Amino acid sequence: MAVVAWLANFFANRVPEIMGRTMIGGIITAALATLLGGVYWHSKRVKEGKRGMDPSHVIAICLSGAALLMMVAAGAYIWQQFFLQKSQSAELMAATPTAVNATPSAEEIANATAPIRAELDNAKQQAASLQPQLDNAKQQAASLQSQLTAAIKERDDARLERDFLTPMAIGHETSSQPLNKMDEAIKLSIWEGVNTSNVNALTRAYNVIDGSLSQWLDRVKSGESKGLIYELGTGADAFMTAANDLEKLRVEYQKYQDVVDVLAPQPNRADFAKAINDLSNAVSSMPSVMMPPNYDTKLRPLAGALRRELATTLSWLQNLRRTAAEKQKELSSMK
Repeated sequence: MAVVAWLANFFANRVPEIMGRTMIGGIITAALATLLGGVYWHSKRVKEGKRGMDPSHVIAICLSGAALLMMVAAGAYIWQQFFLQKSQSAELMAATPTAVNATPSAEEIANATAPIRAELDNAKQQAASLQPQLDNAKQQAASLQSQLTAAIKERDDARLERDFLTPMAIGHETSSQPLNKMDEAIKLSIWEGVNTSNVNALTRAYNVIDGSLSQWLDRVKSGESKGLIYELGTGADAFMTAANDLEKLRVEYQKYQDVVDVLAPQPNRADFAKAINDLSNAVSSMPSVMMPPNYDTKLRPLAGALRRELATTLSWLQNLRRTAAEKQKELSSMK
């Protein structure tokens, strides 16, 4: 009974470990062998004329079956614990290099990325081959821009010549024609208005532009770009308005040749307006904060161009004031 209790306790504790496929097969084999052995033993005794199995025989067969079952179970357990685990360990070790080798090597990566690198190199070569064409297109665009600028200037000059430089052939006074009192009074009024109203309006607008240009660098540095742009635009508008009034006066009194000659349009009017516009646009394109380090080198040429146009304008304005004053003085002396 102690042996049976030990066996029961052993199998109860080892069931989770020994109930594998191999163990079940061993148990079934041992049970069948015991059963077949008992049947064979019984048949043999009956053929020999002896009695079948006695209780002692059944007990002996059961003990033999139990012993056989224990031997098979022990063998299966040994197989499962040692040989099967070694086999599984060997399989795991054999599979481990495959898992390690799952990480691609540098050579494999290089082979896999070779087509991509080839396409990238091809794209770089194509871009390099297109660069001369791009540079040529930029040069052509710059050339066309220069031609367009020149054409616009020629158009503006032609308009000025058409509108203001072509005197009317009919009704012009000639130097040989004496002036009557009415003509003298009209011309004196013209020169007085030019010498005071028109020239003064031009001078005020000129001073606004000149004062703004004199402070452009300090105002840009201090973040007053918007104020500078506003004053340049205001001065330019006032100057062009005064110049237009002067030209209207010239057209209205084309009868008098000296009025037509003296009030000829400002010769650099288009260039003067362009210089103001170029500087204003350049200042406007600058960021309001964190000015680029070379901003002054970009703006100085434009400021210099406007300064040259201002000098030409000042010469024209001074000549206009002087001539108008002389004409006014001459007619005043004829009263």
